[in-house]
This record gives sequence, structure tokens and C-alpha cells, in this order.
Amino acid sequence: MRTIFSDKPTGPRAEKRDMRASPIVTLRMANTEASCVIDTGSIISCISTKIWKTKLPEVSQWRLRSAAGEITELYEPVQVPIELNDKTVRFPVFVANITDECLLGVDFLTTYKAQISLNVYTVKLTLPDGQPTAMYCSGPSQAFESRRLFRTLRTTEKLHVDCAQLNYP
Repeated sequence: MRTIFSDKPTGPRAEKRDMRASPIVTLRMANTEASCVIDTGSIISCISTKIWKTKLPEVSQWRLRSAAGEITELYEPVQVPIELNDKTVRFPVFVANITDECLLGVDFLTTYKAQISLNVYTVKLTLPDGQPTAMYCSGPSQAFESRRLFRTLRTTEKLHVDCAQLNYP
């Protein structure tokens, strides 16, 4: 059995995380609107069994392991029509029983030469015809921002104390 890694939790604990901590784009995939996590920690792209409404493909020899260590069964990849603004491309994605509706992994991001800009929350892609297109991401929630600020303050305080103990200004 082979395992593919993703940095997104996929099991019961996944419900508790703030999904908006990662960039999310809304795309039409397989004729359904889906929230897709830009997942640079996953080497493959996956679509949830909740979004893939047609017959499930055969079970794959691969398994998906999340950063939390949970293992999820994967189904063979399917060619999914993905609407990127006014263009439609077909891309092979694995079908999996995951919490997120879709994970756009490194396979998708490198194929379309993604340029991810976290300061403006956009993902620029180059389509097969060479035309650029941009996707706009939903940003982190305020709860995520406050946790990040809290961690930054605690780290700064600790560094300040450590520097004081070493007689640094």
C-alpha cells in the first residue's frame, strides 16, 4: 500500500480546524461549485466524494495520509472539468472521502504554473493556451488572525527576555 501525504487533516478532527487559515478558491468542478483549498503540502489534487456525484471509480492502491497522521482511502483519479474564469480545463484528480470539498495539490499548481501571492490572496495560473488567469482566495478569518497575533506576541516576549538575559540591548 502506498501513501500520499497532505498537510490538511482529513478525518474527524478536521472539522475542528479553521479552514480559512489556508487560501481557498471557489471553482466550478464537475458541474458543482466547490471550495478548493490551495494545498502546497499535498502532491496530489483530490475532490471529495460529496462533490463527485457520479459513480465512484475503483479503489486506488494509494492512501492519503494527513498531517495529523490519519489515513483515508483514495479512489482512482478521474478527469474533472474545472472552470477557471471563462475557460474550462480537464484535470485528473483523485476522489477521496475528505472533509474539504477539494484540495488543489502540487500536481495542479505546477501544471498550471501557479504563482501564489499571500499578501493579496491571489493565485495566478497559466492556461494550456498560454493565457494567464487569476483566482481570488478567501482570506484567513479574524479568529485565525488573532491567534497568529497572539503567537507572535508570545514569541516576541520570549525573545526579548532571552536577549535581556544575555545582556543584549
